[in-house]
Amino acid sequence: MKRALTALLLMAPPAAAADDPFRILALATRYEIGGGNEIRIVSDRIVRGAGVEEYRFSLSAASAASRAVAVDRASGAELPSAASGDDLLVSLGRRLGERAERRVRIEETAGRARYVRPRGGGMVFEHAVPPGRVTVLLAPGTVLGSSNVPVQTAVEDGRLKLGILHPGADPLPVRLEIESGDPGAFRAIEGDFRAEDERNIVYWLEDAAENRLRLALELLLDAPGQAHVFSVLLPADRILDPVTLDVDRGVELPTRIVSAEEAAAIPHAPAPLPDDARVLVADLGYAVPEGGNARVRLYQTAINPGYGLLPDGDLRLLRFLARPRTRIVLPAGWDLTSLDQPALPSRDAEGRLVLDFVHAGGDRPSLTLTAGRQPE
Repeated sequence: MKRALTALLLMAPPAAAADDPFRILALATRYEIGGGNEIRIVSDRIVRGAGVEEYRFSLSAASAASRAVAVDRASGAELPSAASGDDLLVSLGRRLGERAERRVRIEETAGRARYVRPRGGGMVFEHAVPPGRVTVLLAPGTVLGSSNVPVQTAVEDGRLKLGILHPGADPLPVRLEIESGDPGAFRAIEGDFRAEDERNIVYWLEDAAENRLRLALELLLDAPGQAHVFSVLLPADRILDPVTLDVDRGVELPTRIVSAEEAAAIPHAPAPLPDDARVLVADLGYAVPEGGNARVRLYQTAINPGYGLLPDGDLRLLRFLARPRTRIVLPAGWDLTSLDQPALPSRDAEGRLVLDFVHAGGDRPSLTLTAGRQPE
């Protein structure tokens, strides 16, 4: 039974388990359809590798390197760049450290006809979009007629925008039929616009007999002047050994767990906080600049009774899905026996089963997972 279930799940398209779990949905591409003959394309990319000083970006179709601009997302400052064939070569200004990553934004202007064509009284956007989070901002006075992929809608400055989550490794063909209409008829969404939500989380399931799992949560700080990281802990989690990494600089930050009252006294603390809340606070060491932001990753060990052993010896995890992407790594030697939420399964380099969940909604659906030991 256990082998059969795992084999069936693995027939699904595999996720890139060997890839950094935070990488795919950290990538973002935005297409802005205007009223003229051009389309604006904004691409957020991650640069990594100790000693790396340059980043090579493949320019979008019908784009010109002479009009492309590279921006350091952490500071909001423009980065030097130059054409190199069909690519844009971006100078990072310094070598990356062992644990540091650089977030680079490329802003392009491309010929609209390569992406959008007229159709009746409307138009069709047709393009194979890259992996990650994708946003399409429609032209003023237009709305969506149909789509070949699931989309989320929101309104931005009186224009309708569409959000797509694409966790795969290959480009995704997208076809949007766009019609004349009033975007003002759309209400503000309740919840997060997931194509602009950069939060991700990874769980490594450890000793179920001790209710122990490790997790890493990635956050983006974008409030100008914010100098502290805040994470409200789950009441059922007993947190051990918290470590906060400033991913942009590759350095660990001073981290502590405080009461709701203590957290509320710190500028930019989330509000309101429950009186009995425990809040993880890390000191960024600088204030987020205007037009910039900071990317941090919170590592911690959690002891939670929702993760443990069943009477028959199987392990069970009771959790929920709240982030655009959640990854769960099972312990070595264990295979899935039941799962109540859809996931992309794969194996990591150590042979452990990896489950990737992509959650496009704004709610927090419960997750129940069970696993049994593999036969010798």
